[in-house]
Amino acid sequence: MPVDIGYGHFWLDLRFADLRETIVLAEELISQNRMEFDTILKRATPHLPDYVLEDLYTEWVKLKDQSPQVLRRALFLVSYGRIEALLNDLCNAAKKDLCLPLSLNDLANGGIVRAKVYLTKVASLCDPFKCAEWELLVGCNQLRNSLIHGVGRPTPEHKKLLSFVEKQPLLSLDEYGYVVIESGFCERVVDAAHRFFEQFPHRLMVEAWHTGTRGRLDDYRDGIQVEVY
Repeated sequence: MPVDIGYGHFWLDLRFADLRETIVLAEELISQNRMEFDTILKRATPHLPDYVLEDLYTEWVKLKDQSPQVLRRALFLVSYGRIEALLNDLCNAAKKDLCLPLSLNDLANGGIVRAKVYLTKVASLCDPFKCAEWELLVGCNQLRNSLIHGVGRPTPEHKKLLSFVEKQPLLSLDEYGYVVIESGFCERVVDAAHRFFEQFPHRLMVEAWHTGTRGRLDDYRDGIQVEVY
């Protein structure tokens, strides 16, 4: 049965489009809230007692630092989870397409590292993992583990993560040692992941479309409704 290879990249576009849109909307909301609160603060400052100004300053700190970090961390983790799921889908697609004797679950450990081992050692798909995008995703794996298991506060023993943060212009450490995610980082991760997945054979994307997606997804692209099963 002939396969339309265009479906592969179309499916890939669908899987990342909602992430991009959500990230952009979140950053717009952060910026808008800051601007509105700055305006309120400037107007109110000359007329309010100190104890009220202290409460306003506390709220300003939340809007400036705390709330954006909570939101960006959540967006990063959702994006990373999508990336890991896509890699697992590709592993399952490769097993079926190449009639491989081993499955992904036959390998130890988990996450994107296990997926890489399967795709390179079992499926012999090595080229996509030689790119700079993959190196970024490996660093994101370190960041994800820190956010989940260490509240995003790496210790000196986390040398790989600290090196990754130091090299990323949109990541930093605050005065207490917590990782700070700046505007634009989540978008950069999603764009890099998209470029990374585009390097895999189209036929695997098509197979992943059919075997990896669960449930029904309605989306609209160029005015055409698409149903994904």
